[in-house]
Amino acid sequence: IEPTVLPTNDNLYLQPRDAVLSPPPPYQQNPEVTNLYHQPEFCRRLLDQPDVTKNTPNLSHYAESNIFMPAVEAQTIQGVSGNNVYAVPWSTPPIHKKNKKKLAAGTTSASASAASTLTADSYNEEMMGLMSLHGDEPPEFPREKLEVVEQLGEGQFGEVQLCKAHCSLRKLAPAQFKFPGEPDEPVLVAVKVLRSDATTNAKEDFLKEVRVMGHMQDPNIVHLLAVCTSNEPYAMITEYMEYGDLNQYLQSRADKMANDPTCKEAKMFATNEILIDMSVQIASGMRYLSSHKFVHRDLATRNCLVDSKHSIRIADFGMSRNMYQSDYYRIQGRAVLPIRWMSWECVLMGKFSSASDVWAFGVTLWEIFSFCQLQPHSSLTDQQVIENMHHIFKRTGEEVHITKPKRCPATLFNLIHQCWKRQPEDRPTFQQLHSYLLEKKATPKASSRPPPPTTRPPVPAPRA
Repeated sequence: IEPTVLPTNDNLYLQPRDAVLSPPPPYQQNPEVTNLYHQPEFCRRLLDQPDVTKNTPNLSHYAESNIFMPAVEAQTIQGVSGNNVYAVPWSTPPIHKKNKKKLAAGTTSASASAASTLTADSYNEEMMGLMSLHGDEPPEFPREKLEVVEQLGEGQFGEVQLCKAHCSLRKLAPAQFKFPGEPDEPVLVAVKVLRSDATTNAKEDFLKEVRVMGHMQDPNIVHLLAVCTSNEPYAMITEYMEYGDLNQYLQSRADKMANDPTCKEAKMFATNEILIDMSVQIASGMRYLSSHKFVHRDLATRNCLVDSKHSIRIADFGMSRNMYQSDYYRIQGRAVLPIRWMSWECVLMGKFSSASDVWAFGVTLWEIFSFCQLQPHSSLTDQQVIENMHHIFKRTGEEVHITKPKRCPATLFNLIHQCWKRQPEDRPTFQQLHSYLLEKKATPKASSRPPPPTTRPPVPAPRA
C-alpha cells in the first residue's frame, strides 16, 4: 500500500498501516468528515484552524469544533465498544475465498471508497475469526449468582457494579488467574452492565469488546472472567481491583501525606521506586497491546487500575466519562475526546496509532510523578490546548510544554519529552520505553544514561 500524502505545506505523510480512524458507532451522532482532496483551498485551511464555536452548557471543559480529517484509505474500522477501548489498525487484509466474490462485486458496482469499506468490513470479520483461534470464548455465568454490593461508576454504555459472585466462578476463570480466599468462598468482581435500552449497534459493540478482552492475556491488562449474554441486559465480569483507578489512588496518597507527613503507609507507597515500578507495569501492558497491533486511544491514570498488591492493570470501563468529565472534550459530530492526553495528530487529523499511545503514555507518566494533583496543561483552557496543538503542528515556536514535576528525576522527564516529539516516528516504541524503565527500576540511583534513541522506520519520500 502506498503512503497517502496529506495535502499541506508541511509535507507530512500518513502511513495506512499506522492509521486508526475510528468514527463513532451509529448509535452516536455521525461524524462530519470532509475529504481534504475534494475541498477548495479555503476549506483545507480549516485543518490548521478548527472553528471552536461554543461550550456545552453544564459540562465543564466540554466544547464543540469542526475538524476536517484526511482521507486515509477506509475510515470504517471501529474501536471495540465505540468508546476508545481498543481499535484494529489498518493493514492489507487477507482476502479469503468466501470474500473474493463479495469484494469483486463491490469493486464493480460501487466506487473505490465503497470497495475500501467492504475490504475493511471483511478484515474485521477475519480479525475476529483469527482471534478465536487463540483461545476459547469467555464462559457464560448465571446472572442470578451475582449479588450487587455497590455501584462503582457509570457512563454512556451503562454502569459498573461491585458484585459478590458465587464460588463456582472460580472454576470458570482463566487458568492463569488466581482468586484469593478459599475454594468455597464467594469472590468480589467488577461487572460492566450494558444499558437496558441499548440499541442493536451498542449490543454488537459490547460483544466485540467481550471478544477482544477475552483474548487479552497479559499480567498488566485487566482480566475478563466471564459474561452474562444469554439474556439481557448484557454484562461482562472482570477482576475487581481493590484500590480503584490509579488517579484516585495517587491523589489519596498525596492527600494523606499532606494531612499527616508522618504517615508511614502513604510514604511507603509513594516513593520514586514505587512510581517507577508503576510506570514499568503500564509500559509492559502497552507493549503487549502494541505488539498485537492494538491501539488503546485513551491511556491515562484514570484508566489504570490498582489491586491490593499494587499491581497495575490497563483498562477502560467507560465509567470515567462521568467521574472525569472535565478530562474530555466534545468535537462536533464526534465522541468526547481526552484532548489533554492526545497527540496533535489525533486531534487535528483523527490519526491514531501506537505512536499516539506513546504520547498519552508520556502524559500518564507526568500524572504519576505529579500524584495526579493537576490536569495536564491545567493553566490552559480547552480552546488554548487546541491552539497549542496548532503551534506544534505549524512549528511556530510558541508551543507550551508541561513542566517537570518536582518528584520526577531529570533523566525520566527527558524520556517523557521524547514521547511528545512532533513526528510520530521520532517517538520511542513501547518496547524501548519498557526496557529503559525496567533498567531504571533495577538501578534507580546508578542509572543516569539518557533515554534510548528511537529506531522507527524513516518517513518515506513523496511519490513522483
